[in-house]
Amino acid sequence: MRIAVTGKMRSGKDTFANYFIEREFYNLAFADGITDVIAQYFPEAWQEGKPREHYQVIGQAFRQLNPTIWVEHLDDLLGQWFMLDGVNVPVIVTDLRQPNEYEYLKANGFTVVKVETSEELRIERIKKSGDAHKLEYLHHETEKHIDDMDYDYLVTNDTSLVDLLEQAEFLYAELVGEQHD
Repeated sequence: MRIAVTGKMRSGKDTFANYFIEREFYNLAFADGITDVIAQYFPEAWQEGKPREHYQVIGQAFRQLNPTIWVEHLDDLLGQWFMLDGVNVPVIVTDLRQPNEYEYLKANGFTVVKVETSEELRIERIKKSGDAHKLEYLHHETEKHIDDMDYDYLVTNDTSLVDLLEQAEFLYAELVGEQHD
């Protein structure tokens, strides 16, 4: 089973994905390579929470030099997992944002789940998070393709954690059922 999660910042993508990770899905992200760059060259950036600006600037700068760099990086990671554990290992990718990422994942059999949350609630979550976020990040170029992206399932995260997890549980049961049909 292969799942890709898309959604704007603070929509609940990671919380939703954790349901699957707790059920032994491998967790991968296009940003894993960016995390490595930040850890090696900017370790102090983590002192005030997730360094979103570093992720955005590094990710987009590398993309300007090679538009498929993060797709290639994820493909390498997937290849490593599949070599170790077989091609049927369950995988969840938690940060689908770009059209070329979407094309790659769909071509490789991923089911796309969009987690949607109102902007008002996302702003509230940003303010409560303590992360080094700025409200202008809500409209960063890395967020602009999400509204137009196709998806297989829509998860609405405007109510409670319990509701979000119930939606994850439903989707998990549906996808596991499809896999065994």
